Amino acid sequence: MSETESPHASEASAEPTIDSLVHDGTLAQPSLFRAIGQVAAGGAAFGALAGFSLLSTLIVFTPGAPIAGAIPAGLLFGATFGAFCGALLAPSLGFWLFRHVPLWRLYGYSTVGTVIGGLLAALARIDAITGALAGLAAGLTLVRLRSRITD
Repeated sequence: MSETESPHASEASAEPTIDSLVHDGTLAQPSLFRAIGQVAAGGAAFGALAGFSLLSTLIVFTPGAPIAGAIPAGLLFGATFGAFCGALLAPSLGFWLFRHVPLWRLYGYSTVGTVIGGLLAALARIDAITGALAGLAAGLTLVRLRSRITD
């Protein structure tokens, strides 16, 4: 390995990371703003998926709730709130703590953690948003621990 290569150069070619978005020469040297936009777009998409999944599931399993209202409410409220949170949190946390983590792992763990945390909070009769944020924190902690172990 030459001095100019990063220690994660082999990972960057196999799995895209935030560093590979910023420093990969194959993408014609994308700017930092372009990388931020790409990470924010991914965060918004997976945040929308998490919010929709959580709210729709909660509506479907709530006694007496109209199941036909689950999809529109999930799209209108859950997906919108999730997309907003994902678009803000993915770049801010990603560039700060998760630069070398593969993006699929960052998005996957945070999405699954958010949904599971929200559902567990609803089962425990705690605010689902608080549970979703706790699940997000747990998912990101697992990503961070896993990246430290593999590095």
